[in-house]
Amino acid sequence: MANIKDLEIEGKRGIYYVPKVHFDGTTGKCSIEGESHVEDAYSFYHPIRQWIQNYITEIKGDLIFDVKLTYMNSSSSKSILIILKELKAYQESGGKVEMKWHYRENDTDMFEDAEDLIAESGLEFELVPLED
Repeated sequence: MANIKDLEIEGKRGIYYVPKVHFDGTTGKCSIEGESHVEDAYSFYHPIRQWIQNYITEIKGDLIFDVKLTYMNSSSSKSILIILKELKAYQESGGKVEMKWHYRENDTDMFEDAEDLIAESGLEFELVPLED
């Protein structure tokens, strides 16, 4: 059986905000949390997309996502949409994708952003409110 290395990105806060990322190559469990306000979202999300593509190609296993973003700028949202469309394509080819998108209960903007991503990507996922 193929083996994929874990992907770890440490979250950072500064001029730009980088979300914490942990993708487990053994279990297919993936988490993204924090704020995504990165200067070059395409470059930041590229290794994430590459990891997913490698996992899909080599492991062909279930992918389980937990997204807990409290903020994302528009370029991050566009990059995340690309990822969601790729996950939808994997799902349509027989792969299993489970996604939970956590949002603060009073954060209607993030809730609406997540709903927009569902509509645009075609990938269904569970919206999970977090208590403030």
